[in-house]
Amino acid sequence: MSSSERSKTSAFEQVTEYNIHIPVLLTEVLSFVRTDIPNMVIVDMTIGRAGHSSNILEVVDNTASLYGFDRDPAALSYSEQKLSHYSQSHKLFHSKFSQAIPTLKEYGLRGADFILMDIGVSSPQFDDPESSLWLPGISDHKCVHNACTKNENVRKYLRQSSYSSHQL
Repeated sequence: MSSSERSKTSAFEQVTEYNIHIPVLLTEVLSFVRTDIPNMVIVDMTIGRAGHSSNILEVVDNTASLYGFDRDPAALSYSEQKLSHYSQSHKLFHSKFSQAIPTLKEYGLRGADFILMDIGVSSPQFDDPESSLWLPGISDHKCVHNACTKNENVRKYLRQSSYSSHQL
């Protein structure tokens, strides 16, 4: 299957108004990817919806392996489906990026050829009302780094912090 065919049959078949995500600085990230490394090991420390990683897999050979980490189970599920259309092997971990090195060592990896870490937040985390980070009526969203699982917990956290001056 060609790269363009893979793109057309990707997980975007399930696009909703809440899960569209366009990776930032994609051209710049791809400019650092070496395509001449056989058996390339790629580690995406913050895989999210696999925007960068899927594009990286488009340009590397079929012997590459991708290892991705994320704390968001919905993003991992989306990424798993999206990456299943690529011939390269991949393994996703529901984990903090701070646990990536010990996890990869446990998995038997001794190094990586390309490591990506896109620190920030994926817009679907704020756009989707089902997300724990969705805050209705807030136009200046701030990323809340905690283990909240309900919208009310996030609102409560923000009320008690200096993250937002908006009334919640």
